[in-house]
Amino acid sequence: MKKSIIIALALLLVGCSNEQPTNESAENNDGGQGADASVSIRNVEVEVDDALQATITGEAALAGSDLYYQLEQGDVVLISEAKVELDSNPHGLSPFELLLQVPEDAVSGDQAPIVKFYGKDQSGEEVNPNYVPINLKSN
Repeated sequence: MKKSIIIALALLLVGCSNEQPTNESAENNDGGQGADASVSIRNVEVEVDDALQATITGEAALAGSDLYYQLEQGDVVLISEAKVELDSNPHGLSPFELLLQVPEDAVSGDQAPIVKFYGKDQSGEEVNPNYVPINLKSN
């Protein structure tokens, strides 16, 4: 019985080794979009003025992808996909600021408009979507 417990613990320790896999394909990719593309968004703040101009600030960490966004309300796309320009910082968080003009008809909608930030993998599929609501009811 003790032998089987010791063997199980040894297998568990071997399986949980701290070796990190290398990501040579993402580093050698000319397009900036690797197979293991990822996007992380932090410290996002949204301010909307009386003219429905939304200012969105935050920080993004990218790996093997660029940062994209689109403005949606329910199933309707209000602003089509566009790329967010970031300062070059390959190993940490890069600050960003985005100015969006929210359409007038979005105010009367049942749902709040949502900015979807995401990256893309090599095949062009969205990865790591982040959803940020824009509160228009206080305007």
